[in-house]
Amino acid sequence: MTFSDNGFMGYYIGQSTYEILSITDNRMVVRAVMGGNSSLAWYHTFSTQPPVQGGDDNFDNLVWQDNFDTDGAPNPANWGYDIGLGGGWGNNEVQYYTDASSNVIVQGGMLKITAKKENFGGAQYTSARLKSENKFDFKYGKVEFRAKLPTGGGTWPALWMLGANYATNAWPFLWRNRCDGRSWQPAKCYSRHFALSRKFWR
Repeated sequence: MTFSDNGFMGYYIGQSTYEILSITDNRMVVRAVMGGNSSLAWYHTFSTQPPVQGGDDNFDNLVWQDNFDTDGAPNPANWGYDIGLGGGWGNNEVQYYTDASSNVIVQGGMLKITAKKENFGGAQYTSARLKSENKFDFKYGKVEFRAKLPTGGGTWPALWMLGANYATNAWPFLWRNRCDGRSWQPAKCYSRHFALSRKFWR
């Protein structure tokens, strides 16, 4: 099974060809191998049957939110930061991530993250990388957010939602969801993921 235009079914691993391991009328299991290394195989299961989940699936009980309604630094009860050179987080980013107000600020009901061309910490650019890690997590629920993603060469903004156990549950076994915006294809959202989230419903 091959997707055109470098299409993919999940986290982009530089692979648009998938091996069909099994297929029936209502279930298909496929595999993609990252970089030719079979120990880095990614498996996807597609089914016509909805997943079995516990709890109330109406998810109308609001349990967490951030409306960014207080100007200044983001609320430290809700948000923390990754600080340092971006290359250490897997995507070869060239910016240095800071918590400086010139890179991240709440203003006019919005959280604004600004990437700047400036020499800092051995990098030629700065930006911000916020996370809700160790601030809030949940097992079942619904997430709502709104975001305006920039366009322009060299940008690849993303919102992620990772499992609370990501540090000990190695990829690719970690469940996650995400939404990427690619600067050279701004009209598309590549899979779903989140991290600058506004509301969690349970």
